[in-house]
Amino acid sequence: LMRSQFTGWLPKALVYAVVSYLVVLPWTIRNYVVMHAFIPVSTHGGSTFWGGTGPADGVCLGSWVHPVDTKERNQYDHSRIPDVSEATYQKITRLQARLHGKSEVILDRELRAAAFKEIKEHPGRFAFLGVKKFFRLWFNLWHDWPSSMGTYAIAFANFVLLVLAAFGYRRKGVDSVYGLAVVTLFVYTTVIYMLTYA
Repeated sequence: LMRSQFTGWLPKALVYAVVSYLVVLPWTIRNYVVMHAFIPVSTHGGSTFWGGTGPADGVCLGSWVHPVDTKERNQYDHSRIPDVSEATYQKITRLQARLHGKSEVILDRELRAAAFKEIKEHPGRFAFLGVKKFFRLWFNLWHDWPSSMGTYAIAFANFVLLVLAAFGYRRKGVDSVYGLAVVTLFVYTTVIYMLTYA
């Protein structure tokens, strides 16, 4: 039974993968022409990876150009701009100044290297952020700013949907290959977002 299910799903999965890649192929060609490098979709992987390491003293940054502040400077009065230590402020602003005007390919490479450096310097912080990012991804909770009523509503709705999905997965008669594909997608998405900016 498992073999027949597998052979029934495999051709469909292959067709889906090929068609999906054909859709983005023009963009991949454009990237090669413009940037002279093989970039299947985007060069923002390094930026989201670096931002997800919590470089602002444990606060994740959505972009490498995201400003940071110190309590002493008090340049910004916004809850989404974190106050960091003087050393972190200097490190981030120096990185931003060094990367200003660089090509997307160089930005991606430099930010990926900076991300690995952050993880090496703060492995415990990165591991703890992974746990926080799980809740951010699936429940929209545990961000670096206060939650709103809308945030709690999203968390409740997502919790209900995940519980229903788990019950549905456990029901008899569910296609085992389809169930495996759904669980794999859940795990894959979770791991990607736990490693990057969620």
